[in-house]
Amino acid sequence: MVVADARNRLGERELNREELDAARRTFVELKDYVGEARALGIMGTAAAISGDLREARTALERALVLLRQGGDATYETATMINLAIAYKQLNQRTLEQATLHEALRLAQEIEYTQGEEAALLNLGVGALDRGRLKDAERMFAESVKLSLRVGNEANRGRGLGNLGDVRRALGRLDEADACFEESLRLARAADDLLHLTGQLEELARLRLAQGRIDEAEEAGREAARRARELGVDQLIAGALEVLGETAVVQGRLVDARELAEEACGIGERLPNKHFEGLARGLSGRVAGLEGQAALAEEAFDLAEEMLRAADDRFSLGRVLAWRGIDNDCDGSADGELDGDGDGLADCEGDCDDTDAAIFPGADEVCDDGSDQDCDGEDSDPTCWTDGCGGCSSAGDGSLGPAALALLLLLPWARRRRYPDAWTRLPSAHS
Repeated sequence: MVVADARNRLGERELNREELDAARRTFVELKDYVGEARALGIMGTAAAISGDLREARTALERALVLLRQGGDATYETATMINLAIAYKQLNQRTLEQATLHEALRLAQEIEYTQGEEAALLNLGVGALDRGRLKDAERMFAESVKLSLRVGNEANRGRGLGNLGDVRRALGRLDEADACFEESLRLARAADDLLHLTGQLEELARLRLAQGRIDEAEEAGREAARRARELGVDQLIAGALEVLGETAVVQGRLVDARELAEEACGIGERLPNKHFEGLARGLSGRVAGLEGQAALAEEAFDLAEEMLRAADDRFSLGRVLAWRGIDNDCDGSADGELDGDGDGLADCEGDCDDTDAAIFPGADEVCDDGSDQDCDGEDSDPTCWTDGCGGCSSAGDGSLGPAALALLLLLPWARRRRYPDAWTRLPSAHS
């Protein structure tokens, strides 16, 4: 009776920290490993979302140890995914990737479709972070298919948003626009404020790429307002940075400097230095435009140091371009480490350095008349429509170990997306 009552309380999901800890102690006394793990899992996920990442890691690691003793594979999968996200936010990327691969393997083994879908979504984010755009697109597309199968509209919205991010990076702006539109619709329908806020930031970046500057500012301001209401530092810093970039384009350098300074202050509190590094770079850009060369050099030096430490080569390329450094061996300052952001410059074998989807070893997609893998031929793979104007050569939908290994072996990083796809832990009654 005591065990049943404690598990019923966990199922309500409205317990505060003290009540959760009391339930955990009850399970400890009864040597109910699965019950204790459920309490720790909820506590750890809540701690991570609130920003207490080290407490989250400790709780989720302990929960995982207990689950492996208790034999609840479904809950173990979900806990591994949330632990991997905590590792990511603590910049422990090797642990993050290894944990996600293990979660994907277990989910497929026990035919836990929702866990497989969530693992793929987060692995896709990892591929996107590293600039492996075709790997990311394939994973997000498969995640969207699985979300449809299990009726998980929240994660379908996240997957579509991430597909939009990939397609923006690939220069397929109309497809990106359609993905973002549907993703925002789903986020609003679900009242998913974390995802909605992150998508507004990404929409602002898309509008900047499209030259729709006023719309970029509008989306950025809404993202900043919602981020402040939520109190999530990563979201606030990202929104401020995109608003700063918009202000630079508009010639409002004083506003841009103030936005960069505020983003720097927030970035100082975050364990991953991507946010502060990019904000320092923006400060350097503004100082340079204002003619303050010494201040610009100091800010650029700090930005480079931080972005190299975070292994964020995509953002580093932008900072180098703002600094006026040629970094892809074409004789001019560039916005990326190579012309199109695929990780290879034309002097390194890229047969079309204006298109990030084209490089040696890339996937051929949708028989589009383009030689994506630089082998001199255009293949004709089976493809499917993902619902936002794009086509993905996902084959049978499976991801072999060789494809997944690319995430570990090719750590070329672009900016980090937020918010992460935290996994709802399975019901305590399951």
